[in-house]
Amino acid sequence: MKEQSVPRSFRIDNDVIKILTRIAEDSDVTLNLLVSNILKEYALTRHNLNKFGTITLSRNTFMILLNGINEKKIAEIAESAATNFLEFANQLLLPSGFPSFRHILKRYLCEGCGWANYYEANSQENDYIVLTHNYGETFSTFLKYYVSRVLTEFRMGVPLDDIKTHRTCITIPFPPKVLARMHPITAFLERTGEEAGIENVPL
Repeated sequence: MKEQSVPRSFRIDNDVIKILTRIAEDSDVTLNLLVSNILKEYALTRHNLNKFGTITLSRNTFMILLNGINEKKIAEIAESAATNFLEFANQLLLPSGFPSFRHILKRYLCEGCGWANYYEANSQENDYIVLTHNYGETFSTFLKYYVSRVLTEFRMGVPLDDIKTHRTCITIPFPPKVLARMHPITAFLERTGEEAGIENVPL
């Protein structure tokens, strides 16, 4: 069901309106939709990430740091980072409940932090979450251990060796129709291993 919009009046600097108008025209969307999306992204994602504490690095600087670390250390860092983020996410109360595995991966790590592009796919054997990026094999290894740690917390039982890594992506398999049953928000604290909701959520 589409969320209901409500009229509100705000005062915005004229210079900002001019910039937003150009962005809306370049993006082929209305100014109203652009502003609404910006506010939603801040309220549901950026505001929470700011509380967690994030920094911005150039891609080249990030890759130089990343490529100077061996796989054993990458695994340790990834698992520690995932644990810290889960402790933070556990404190987030979103409009419909606590963040689910799917919501954390898609909304925070992919859309919010820009770690990867998020896709879902399926075959006769499995459903898949595919994360693509431009940071090389070492980052794929980092994502593999990070995602494995998060999956363990949700008791979703995907063996580490089943998460396949490539230079520009990782692929995470699930039994058929599991992704279709994943609601974006679920009772995070319960961690039943089977996320609530039965509707197919648009990507």
